[in-house]
Amino acid sequence: MNAKGPSCCPSAPRGRSGIRVATQRQENRIRDIARRLKDDPLMVLPSCRDGCRRCSFKGVRKKLEKLRDADEDTLKKYADRKDLFSKDLAAAVAATMLLADADDIPYLAAKDINGSTYVYAKRGEADEEKLLGVQNYDDPHLRLLTVMDLAAKNDLYLYSLRDGMVCVEDDAAPPDGFVSFALDRLGLDEDGCGHASGDRPCLVVDWKPADVRLRICERCASEKNTVAMLTRYFFAPDVESIFAVDVEGDVVACGHECSTCAIEPALDTGLDDDVYLAGQMTDAGFIDSWRKKIRWNIQGLDEPVFVLDGVCFGSDIDAAIEHLSPKEWEEPALRLLLEQASEPLVLDDATPNAVIAEYWDGNASRVVREIAGGEGLRILRESGGKYTPAEILERVHEAARRQQALAALPSYDGLPALASFADGIARAYRSDGPAGAVKAIQQKDMDFKQKAVAYAFLMAMDKASGERWKYSEQEREFGGHLAGHAEQLLSAEGDAYGEALQAMLTATGSTETVG
Repeated sequence: MNAKGPSCCPSAPRGRSGIRVATQRQENRIRDIARRLKDDPLMVLPSCRDGCRRCSFKGVRKKLEKLRDADEDTLKKYADRKDLFSKDLAAAVAATMLLADADDIPYLAAKDINGSTYVYAKRGEADEEKLLGVQNYDDPHLRLLTVMDLAAKNDLYLYSLRDGMVCVEDDAAPPDGFVSFALDRLGLDEDGCGHASGDRPCLVVDWKPADVRLRICERCASEKNTVAMLTRYFFAPDVESIFAVDVEGDVVACGHECSTCAIEPALDTGLDDDVYLAGQMTDAGFIDSWRKKIRWNIQGLDEPVFVLDGVCFGSDIDAAIEHLSPKEWEEPALRLLLEQASEPLVLDDATPNAVIAEYWDGNASRVVREIAGGEGLRILRESGGKYTPAEILERVHEAARRQQALAALPSYDGLPALASFADGIARAYRSDGPAGAVKAIQQKDMDFKQKAVAYAFLMAMDKASGERWKYSEQEREFGGHLAGHAEQLLSAEGDAYGEALQAMLTATGSTETVG
């Protein structure tokens, strides 16, 4: 707890208040503290570590001394005064001492602070904050409330340990035993959570006067604030002078060795810890803000850099694409899009479709045109927003594959009918595989020679068994004679294709030529 930083043990307790029936255990606990106060009213004051030049607790110590062995009327007098004395610690101590011999304590005030409920007995005009601290004195967290106002007024350091408090005047270095006590309350050791290792990001809390650096791994970084939790057990005039908070580790791994690291300046970043030290940000939130700042820094670079799933590939398109493992129809589009990138691309959970979506608007027409020309543009236009970029690209890729397959074949004008029939089957095969060729055959009303040619292709594609019943013995026999020519037509390109087509036509007994 401190004057300007986290206020986990606030000077004026905030939270829900209420009244509740006291349990026997609560009564016994408060009576026990009341009886201990009767034995020693000064127990609520801190001990002095260094022997201050002028004790800031001298005045309240005198008042508390007057309560020693005081009778009930004297205690009531101190507890019931309505002047400034009611804000004094002595009033709360006197009011509590009255409970030592009370027959019962039927009702207690309840205060919800930071998710925990604390109870105390309201007596006299004593300040509620002081009553809360005195009657919960065995709680190191609330104990600070008893004298925190004096510590703040006099710029003292106040530490609450297991059994009492220690006051330090000018030195922020904690007293012996306090560091281990406070860290134990938080489940930490002097290294932090004990899990932070390697290059994985972790929160680093530098407790400067204690010469302690706490490293909290991301798994342990929670919706709590480590500094705020520590300052539940001490008061400091200005926490910003005691703690510094940062993040260590790699948020981006190197996936490609570059001659000059483009993102190095973006990674060399610090984060203002004022908001965190004010108790307004959690450990996890601080790490997340650090990640976001690095991401923003990278995105602000003026050159293409590809950071995918926390791995930087620099401007190496091949390495980025290899990381994405795209499907056959995604890779050409990825390459085209990344080649035109002029700014950094930073994506978590990166997929080919996610990368394509980043660039799709404004680039879709150019990409599909590059892949499949006018046919690609037609497919894009007819998609009408019904398909995702990946679905469109799959269709465009198939169109490009067909175009490429058919581009290897010569074009003809005015082929003889039988040659045109064979050419159509061969082209259907190149475009749509065996299924396309079979479909082209089945859609045709054929004469004897055409059926022989068709059967030849079925044999060449190893599809004859399912279609055999449709052909006569003579058609099958003639088709077997032509099967070798059909096989050549399924694979030949350029001039070789024309020669194979002519050979088949001649083998049918035709004297026509392929022009």
